[in-house]
Amino acid sequence: MFDVFSRFDEGAEAAQDLYRRGIVSLSESGGHLGGDVTEQIARRTDDLVTRAIVVADVPSGPPTVLPPADDVIRVSTVGDECRVDAPDSIPSGSAIRLDFANDADVIRIVTMTSGDQPGAAMPGTENFQFALFAQPGAGNAGVILPWTEGPWTIACLDADQDVLGSPTRLLIADP
Repeated sequence: MFDVFSRFDEGAEAAQDLYRRGIVSLSESGGHLGGDVTEQIARRTDDLVTRAIVVADVPSGPPTVLPPADDVIRVSTVGDECRVDAPDSIPSGSAIRLDFANDADVIRIVTMTSGDQPGAAMPGTENFQFALFAQPGAGNAGVILPWTEGPWTIACLDADQDVLGSPTRLLIADP
């Protein structure tokens, strides 16, 4: 799992570098924006490049808009404890909203991984993962449409990728 996060960090760093060097820029909608809007975009671009605007590595709160979901799973961390409020199974084809509250005083991560974890549920197949990060005392949320049936595992992790408490099993199956 560390490898997944390491590759994400390297990719994010490379994208940020490309942006700073001017290779990647904010969209100007194909030249269809007015002069005042493009000037504002140029100012924001300069602010990002000079770091006058700082973008956190980890969000400070959940997104304000998410797609609709059929089911909700609530996960929270208190100290080194992980609490998961989820049904035993969810019908396949259901969109799932994952609400994550981090009441710890350090960054925490929640993952939803296909298969019984630790270890692959089906030898020789890939496992798929959805992860959310949350700042201390903050939360995050996201929506996932699990693309494979069978067991999935929900786990909370600390910053060193160590599992907190016992992972929770969830079955995605035909209704």
